[in-house]
Amino acid sequence: MSEGIRAIDAEAQDSIPRKKNSTKAFIDEARKTPRYSFGDFLHGYIYARWLYQYIRIGIGEHWLAKVIRPVANGMGKIHELMEAAAIQSL
Repeated sequence: MSEGIRAIDAEAQDSIPRKKNSTKAFIDEARKTPRYSFGDFLHGYIYARWLYQYIRIGIGEHWLAKVIRPVANGMGKIHELMEAAAIQSL
């Protein structure tokens, strides 16, 4: 099996309890899409499954926004530092 979402074993996929047909279809389409990473899959699934909560977090109205924002900001700073280090090594 290749990387990303295609790495989910078919047997494991079938053993997920109470999986809706729409979820199965989403997983199948994700497997067919080239370069579709697990991160892409997870983001799409969360967006589709919990749309209103996702939007409320994004605009800061949900309590999770207070938790996620500092983590996301920290990840962004780490990415900037890594990018700067990569440029300097050229």
